[in-house]
Amino acid sequence: MIDASAFPLEENVRQTRAVVELAASAQLCVEGELGHLADAPRYDQAANADLMTQPTDVEPFIAQTGIDLLAVSVGTAHGMYAPGVVPAIDFQRLAEIFHCSSVPLALHGGSGTPFDQLQLCTTLGVAKINVGAAIFERGKSALLHTLCHDISIELVDALQWVYATEAMELAFEEAITPYLQASGAIGKA
Repeated sequence: MIDASAFPLEENVRQTRAVVELAASAQLCVEGELGHLADAPRYDQAANADLMTQPTDVEPFIAQTGIDLLAVSVGTAHGMYAPGVVPAIDFQRLAEIFHCSSVPLALHGGSGTPFDQLQLCTTLGVAKINVGAAIFERGKSALLHTLCHDISIELVDALQWVYATEAMELAFEEAITPYLQASGAIGKA
């Protein structure tokens, strides 16, 4: 994954193409990002509209870079949204991008996005949804709870660390399962 989306389009193309060329020698696929995502804690849909992926840029970007997967900006943001904030995906824009794209799409900023919106995204070419913030937040909470409430704070026994990390791993699994269900990815590689 190369994210040069904070740069002007020409520089994004140059940097992304360089990564694609380097990755080709190792037969690795490359995800490039077109359009820029804001950070969820400062999420403002209207203020960030000009950062979204422009459908007219999609075909040339893919052709000039040779990417295998395109990360798009259509109304989500990186990280966890403030309480009560729900991202509003621009489905019209996503549909236009899908029709212009010759590669699968990636959606960053899926954490906190309603599952029905994520489901709809999968019908519009989104093959990968990033939800790391939601997963890590659940894992952190489980780890802290275990360390503070379930075991001795001294942690003199290495097995107590194992217990704490197992709780975190279980929380990761519980957090990701609804996203996998919403995207139809259960049982797929």
